[in-house]
Amino acid sequence: TSCRGSVRRFSTSCRGSVSSFTTSCRGSVRRFSTSCRGNVSRFITSCRGNVSRFSTSYRGSVSRFSTSCRGGISSFTTSCRGSVSSFTTSCRGSVSSFTTNCRGNVSRFSTSYRGGVSSFTTSCRGSVSSFTT
Repeated sequence: TSCRGSVRRFSTSCRGSVSSFTTSCRGSVRRFSTSCRGNVSRFITSCRGNVSRFSTSYRGSVSRFSTSCRGGISSFTTSCRGSVSSFTTSCRGSVSSFTTNCRGNVSRFSTSYRGGVSSFTTSCRGSVSSFTT
């Protein structure tokens, strides 16, 4: 799913087994939300522009979990529960609140941020091979 332009609410959801789940948005968005429950090989969300609330969540087994955002954001939140081979979140721009959390078995956990941020929080519960912030 993809979106370009000014949107009040952008939401995508998935339940079941999926090979690739990808959502992207470019423009001004008040609320950007993606969620998935089930087995997914690749889960990717990206956003470029001004966003009031950016949220991604996943429950289940995923090979690659990736979220990225560029622009001004009030709230950036990513969460994952289950088995993940690669968990990556990145953000560039001004953010009021940046939060990432993961629960379960993770091979690689990575979060990065560039810009001005009021609150930066990362947490992980479970077995992790590599943890980088």
